[in-house]
Amino acid sequence: MEYFGEFLGKYLFYIWLGLAILLFTFLITRGKKVLKQFVDIDFNKIVYSEKNASGHVVRQTQTRRAGTTKMLHIIITDQELIFKTNLFFAHIAHENDMLHRIPLGNIMQTEFKKGRFSSKLYVKFRTIHGDEKVVILQSKNNLRMQSILEQYI
Repeated sequence: MEYFGEFLGKYLFYIWLGLAILLFTFLITRGKKVLKQFVDIDFNKIVYSEKNASGHVVRQTQTRRAGTTKMLHIIITDQELIFKTNLFFAHIAHENDMLHRIPLGNIMQTEFKKGRFSSKLYVKFRTIHGDEKVVILQSKNNLRMQSILEQYI
């Protein structure tokens, strides 16, 4: 047992560093794979864009508790509503069902709710597979986003 303690004391930093590099590499490679769906965004047709928003999907028990906090990039083009995030957190956002490309014609309803400390925008939409989802967004300009999205409902 003494030998294990000496070994751990001597090599703990290198073990920790190796695990950190493995985790970092995993998140980057998975993030690149997940973000391939956003490669062809035409940035000349952006109507609205906001970084550092928060949100979560209300569909399953697991995703009600999980979401993204201050890492969501919301983009509205003339044809799509896009939720994406940066490379490092893309895998986590994908696992929490927060990466979407929604044609504006698939948006069914938006609802603005003013809270005590912040406001929330509920966006109900139909996925490509026909499922209905609701995303709750917390951003700086929820009313502006709602007015843009209401034009397409």
